[in-house]
Amino acid sequence: MISCSSHGELIEELRDLVKRMERALGEENVVTLETLNSLGGQLRTNGQYEEAKEVHERCLAGRMKVLGEDHEHMLMTLNYLGIVYKRLGNHEKALEYYERALKGTRGCWGRFIRVRSAP
Repeated sequence: MISCSSHGELIEELRDLVKRMERALGEENVVTLETLNSLGGQLRTNGQYEEAKEVHERCLAGRMKVLGEDHEHMLMTLNYLGIVYKRLGNHEKALEYYERALKGTRGCWGRFIRVRSAP
């Protein structure tokens, strides 16, 4: 259990936890990747977008390899990267990640999702 008194402490604890999990379970373990994704989320929340981008890109590479391109966790990471690139002001790259996430979501959940056409 992680017990922290500040957001900065939580980020440091998550960084340490990711390192320990990578050593114990491996970099491509699904639990390690989920923890890495959580670290990216905390970095995003704290406004540390450059580091969040790096962490989410590492997570994306691992999830793509382990889970495949249409897995819902991989699609969430694509969306998070879209958010990060938007916050960094790179709207073109953000749109690229959002579109990849949407395309994958349609592949994964296609029959459940109906996208309205623009009038």
